[in-house]
Amino acid sequence: MRWYQSAERYDAVTDSWTLIAKDLNPLQGPALTILANGDVLVIGGLSCGHCGGNNVELYDASTGTLTRRGFMRQERGYHTATTLTDGRVLVTGGAQGAAAPWAPSAGPYATTELYDPAANTWNAGPPMSVGRALHTATRLADGRVLVVGGASGAGSATAGVMLIERGRFIVQARLVKLYQGCSMLRCCV
Repeated sequence: MRWYQSAERYDAVTDSWTLIAKDLNPLQGPALTILANGDVLVIGGLSCGHCGGNNVELYDASTGTLTRRGFMRQERGYHTATTLTDGRVLVTGGAQGAAAPWAPSAGPYATTELYDPAANTWNAGPPMSVGRALHTATRLADGRVLVVGGASGAGSATAGVMLIERGRFIVQARLVKLYQGCSMLRCCV
């Protein structure tokens, strides 16, 4: 596997790519989310040798620069990051430390974290009932977050759906089909 140490920006108008940063820490499985002001957070990911990462970097869309913004509470890779309606970021699941999410000896995290970009602080979020990695977490139009699928360790996909509302996970259901590593662009509930 080749580890890339750069970041590029795509311009849909000109149909072209621009190198915006090079010589970065190489990452696999980081989570990215767009903040309310248009900036992008790059959160965690596995670095060379599958070491877990808890770094947080901010891509400033107005200046085109990438800067360090601190650290998550736990190292994570293959997790999700979802910007909430109040501007905070919910990080869910991910692989433990140096293990890939499909490794039989290390199941993914069931923990979550909440990041406040205004204060640049991290706090523990509500726990999930099952550890997940390679899953999706999508903010619905009403502000709730829908967490779907993923891997639960030992190479198995997770056939579950959870919905977070008012700071706790409230709905759990089983999927008819297993999904791992999918992306939800739009969801109607």
